[in-house]
Amino acid sequence: MIKFRLVIFEKENEIREFLQSGNITIISHSELKTNAAETASMSADAVIIDMSSYDKTQVLRYINENGSTNIFAVNADEAIKYQIYECGAVDVMVKPLDKIELKYKIDIAISKSKYHPKRYCLGDLVYEIETGTLIKEHRSIVLPSLQNKIFAQLLNSYYENRIVRKEEVFDSLVDESSRIQNHIARLRFSLSYIKSRQVVIETVYGKGYKLFVMDN
Repeated sequence: MIKFRLVIFEKENEIREFLQSGNITIISHSELKTNAAETASMSADAVIIDMSSYDKTQVLRYINENGSTNIFAVNADEAIKYQIYECGAVDVMVKPLDKIELKYKIDIAISKSKYHPKRYCLGDLVYEIETGTLIKEHRSIVLPSLQNKIFAQLLNSYYENRIVRKEEVFDSLVDESSRIQNHIARLRFSLSYIKSRQVVIETVYGKGYKLFVMDN
């Protein structure tokens, strides 16, 4: 299961530290403008913006330009609360921020997200996790369940900027290296079959595997 991906824009890491849990992949940014494109590329499930950290006009523009993303504006001024909603925010919390209430709202967003099929845009392909389908233009291939599980693990590690260690793939007390290599080889064949040139599974020798996605 891919973890819920949350992007937080704040000058300090107070919100991140409060919300951090095993069910969420959290990416924190201090600069709003320069990291907007990166947020879009990682297909964030939700974005939290600390209004007290940024220029109001800049935040409103960001919200207006990213209407398809679930954006939570926090520490907002009461006077512009409805203006923030009109720009496209799904929720607005005025200052001072009630962190416990915010956590409940994020937990609800996580629970609701589990009931909707997920499509992940990776370089030149689309990955549908619910069906295990890799799609590039008019070509597609459905991954067997075990390979879909491994690809989901690779995707999760990609968002967390780490490798998938061999022992993570199979919960086994014996060495499964050859079995893992076989499934990785099949995944590479699937990527080759749909002619993806921007998504690569790299071998980190002696450690595991890592998903590498090249920019368009």
